[in-house]
Amino acid sequence: TTLPPSPPEDYFPCDITEDALVMLKSAAASIKAAMGSDITGIEVDELLTVAFDTTEAEDDPEYIVQLRNAAESVKASYVPVLAEE
Repeated sequence: TTLPPSPPEDYFPCDITEDALVMLKSAAASIKAAMGSDITGIEVDELLTVAFDTTEAEDDPEYIVQLRNAAESVKASYVPVLAEE
């Protein structure tokens, strides 16, 4: 299966920080190293579900920890913009 296309850049309410981009790229590289490059949309969905789960486990794989930290950084970028709404 193929993933749907990304929305246009002006869809998002703000830019994310360079640090968040670096964190996302690092998490993606860790995921690719652990799972290979043929990851499916369902596997991506499962990764995001685990990473965004509020219950952190001590045995979470490093790529989940990195993805969770990157997501928190992205959320922090959105807080000031979304607070205005």
